[in-house]
This record gives sequence, structure tokens and C-alpha cells, in this order.
Amino acid sequence: CCGTRVYLADKSAGSVLAFDARTLRHLYRCGRPGKGDGELDRPRAVAAHAPRNVAAHQLYVIDRGDGSGRLQHFSVSDRGECTYLRSLGGGRLPAPRAVAVGDGHLYVACRVGLCVLEMCEGTLLQTLAPPAPPRAQKGAQLDAACWLPKLGAVCTASAENNMLCVWRLERAAAAEEAEEEAAAAAAEAAEAATGDESDEAEFAWERAPADEAPAKRQRQSDALDAFFE
Repeated sequence: CCGTRVYLADKSAGSVLAFDARTLRHLYRCGRPGKGDGELDRPRAVAAHAPRNVAAHQLYVIDRGDGSGRLQHFSVSDRGECTYLRSLGGGRLPAPRAVAVGDGHLYVACRVGLCVLEMCEGTLLQTLAPPAPPRAQKGAQLDAACWLPKLGAVCTASAENNMLCVWRLERAAAAEEAEEEAAAAAAEAAEAATGDESDEAEFAWERAPADEAPAKRQRQSDALDAFFE
């Protein structure tokens, strides 16, 4: 789902279908069957991204390609004009099965190693490997991947292993930690400011009798004078 569009990979037709997110009305089809660049051979997964200040949606599609799987990048205009841009990973992706987009990065779930590749601008940044499940089944794979924006994390699922993995990325954790530190600093500053005002008020309250001291001493002096007269 991307804005007002929902994209689905049509494995049998070798294309990606676009629907209106509110009415589910079919809008257009992206791609055509085939194994060449810009063609889709039994596509199995698609992720969409709408960059800021860019009208066109960015589609990332995983299809069979040469047999082990490939990841292709398309740009789709508001009118449904689909343009092939490039293939990512240089054909070296270890059997990609699912893809997600978050914070401008791609997360490609692969069958080999049950790992997730984090990529940016076609460059591999890191490989995320889940802990070995208790009873890993032969041929198990990651079936789905999604981005969790509120957590700053990527989530994958494996049906064969009944396994759900969530990776919270270091930069997201660091950003949240920075926000917490900033909030704590702001709270301390506000508390200090409130404390200063309270101290000033308390000081003024304690000082008030001292302002009356000369008059009180004068009254006491007058009383003593009257006593000795």
C-alpha cells in the first residue's frame, strides 16, 4: 500500500496490479511477462514507496528472473505510466523472496540463510540474520517482510518455521534515545526554572517580615520609653 494505491504482484500474468486503496477499483497494470529487463517472470513480491517531493511511486518487484530470483526497480506516474529503472543486487541476491521499504532503505528477505539484506541506492549496507529456530525445516524461507514505522523496525515471517522476526535498527534506536535525552533535558530545564521561581517566592516570603522589622523595633522602643517614663 502506498498512499491511495494498493499494489499486488500477479504471478500468473507476469505483472503488478494497481488498485484504488479506498474503492479497490482496478486502475492499471505495470510490467509485462518475460525474463528481460523490465519484464516480470512470475513476480512474487512488491513494495511501493512515495519519496517526498516526487510525484511518481517507486516500485520494487521480486520475480523469478534467471531462476534464483531478482529485484527490479520501476517508477510509476500518477497516470499509471510504468518505467523500468534498474535491477538491484547485480544478480547476486541469495534467492530473494520478500521486500519492504522503510526510511528510504530496502529490506530484502532471502531464502538462503533466512536473512534480510538492508540496501540503500543499490548498495548493501548490512545483513540481518535471525537466530536459528529450534527445528528449522529443510527448504524453509522467509515468506513476507514489512516495515514498522512506529518502531523503526523491519519484520519478517516464515510459515514453515512458524517464526516471526523483528529487527529494530540501530539508527532508529539511537534516534529514539536522542529524543528521550532531549525530552529529559527539557524536563530538567523546566523543573529548574520552576524551582528558581519557587525559591524566589520562598525568599520573598521569608524576607517580608524583615521589611517590617524597623517599624516593629520602633514600636518596641516606644513601648520601653513609655514604661520608664
